[in-house]
Amino acid sequence: MKFSVIWTSAARDDLRAIHDYLLTVTSKATAKRLTREIRQSTWLLPEQPRLYQIFPSPIERTRHIVVHSTWRVLYVIDDAKRRCEVVAVIHGSRQP
Repeated sequence: MKFSVIWTSAARDDLRAIHDYLLTVTSKATAKRLTREIRQSTWLLPEQPRLYQIFPSPIERTRHIVVHSTWRVLYVIDDAKRRCEVVAVIHGSRQP
């Protein structure tokens, strides 16, 4: 059975903030494309939730997906509920 992927409200807020920031430094089309690519980076999680490495974080067993070497999508796996929960999207140079 596949895992579901759930984006927390905090992660959705992070993505909106990233989009708003990108609008100030690049074109609208580029901002839209990059935020879409961040969202799409989780598409493999239903089939392969452990594909990505564990990320050192205060949240135990957090894994991360690196997007364009700039953004990190942080998620945790809940085996009991068979889901991956996206908890944050951060700049690659930042710690959660």
